[in-house]
Amino acid sequence: MVKRLIVPLDQSTLSESALPLARGLARQLNLPVSLLSVVDAPASLQRASANPRVTAPEERRHDHPAEPLMPSAGPSNASMSSRDLDKLAERVSESERYLRGVAETFEDVIVDAEVVYGDPAERILTFGDTRTDPAFIIASHGRSGVARMLLGSVTARVVQSTNRPVFVVRGTEASNDKGEQRVEKLLVPLDGSTFSNHALATVDRIFGSSPLTMHLLRVEETQRSRGAYEYSMNEEYMQQARQDVDAQLAETANQLRDRGHSVTIEFSQGRVAEQVNAFAESLSVDLIAMATHGSNADMRRFVLGSVAEQVLHEASKPLLLVRPEA
Repeated sequence: MVKRLIVPLDQSTLSESALPLARGLARQLNLPVSLLSVVDAPASLQRASANPRVTAPEERRHDHPAEPLMPSAGPSNASMSSRDLDKLAERVSESERYLRGVAETFEDVIVDAEVVYGDPAERILTFGDTRTDPAFIIASHGRSGVARMLLGSVTARVVQSTNRPVFVVRGTEASNDKGEQRVEKLLVPLDGSTFSNHALATVDRIFGSSPLTMHLLRVEETQRSRGAYEYSMNEEYMQQARQDVDAQLAETANQLRDRGHSVTIEFSQGRVAEQVNAFAESLSVDLIAMATHGSNADMRRFVLGSVAEQVLHEASKPLLLVRPEA
């Protein structure tokens, strides 16, 4: 069960694209939210203290007065100049004010806000380790290193290094931080492997018995020839493949229906990313839930390879990425 949502922000409209989903899930699942800002301090400042936290969080439910928590230990100033300390303090104060403003946009949700400094991916992961059963919600890319998605290093490192669920929202230049986005319809691509089935287990852990509409998708991908895909499967083969998929997924679908979910089994042929995006759009899903690797090569490359990048670039739907434990 997920018990907290962690939302890294860097004050950009791109990173704020994660906020509607964060608000929606927090209210839908009655979860507290931690807003996190990572100050990109120079290496000399990062080495100045073993404790990277430089400000105290504030925790509140927004229909009650703020209740301050115990203050964090700040950085040692033994190896920092006065000018360095002033710059760091200014960055921290700016980030604190920003996060307090964002926290006020959450209604009837417990929110805490914290500013840390150092390497963004390391600080995000460390912060997650200090919370009980968290999930991350992060935009696909942002102004600084906090939310650069799969094309950059930060979110890729987070996804690769954590077994926590990671919700990834495609960032946009235009402001898209208003309102709430709830999750009621999901697309779950499955490749027949145990690894890919972890996405279903994670969905169950997060949403519990909340009734959902779930579309299970199997894509039959042809072999590559001279750098291109060839889709020359004949009708007889496709009919047999569809029957095999229906038989393989029938038990899973029935188990989900017994838990109160509405379930369909979808089948297609072509490029995985292209078909995933096409079905997500045509079915108007709220979320694509996918394990980060599976039985075939393209699924194993999902985090860093072309499939994930194409899904992210071509889809407007949020992704739930799950890295199964070894």
